[in-house]
Amino acid sequence: MGFEKTKAGRSRKVKYTLSEGDKSALAFSFFLSRFETDGYEGKIILFDDPISSFDLARRNATINQLYNISKKADQLIVTTHDVYFARSLLRKFCGNETIGLKIRKLSSGSIFEYFDAEDETIGGIY
Repeated sequence: MGFEKTKAGRSRKVKYTLSEGDKSALAFSFFLSRFETDGYEGKIILFDDPISSFDLARRNATINQLYNISKKADQLIVTTHDVYFARSLLRKFCGNETIGLKIRKLSSGSIFEYFDAEDETIGGIY
């Protein structure tokens, strides 16, 4: 049967009812609940753009959850295209053996280099 809701005698599935942010938050919650059951010890955890479609409140809640995970897991890796999210994350993790890296394209490939979130986001216009 799954998650369904009826409206005016018609069946509506959750995948058509939830916003993209709601779907992402629900998936993130299910993922985190699995670690709460199995534990974080001995794990390297990678999140790829965990905040897509999130509003400000969910972004901040996600940053707090990632910070909590970082204290429990052996290693936490977060990738994102959002430099402002990266800056917020690095500010939260400050002094926690955290480094920011970015990928720079070269003519012959690409390299990792240090990412200074404060310099990358300097300016009066977002």
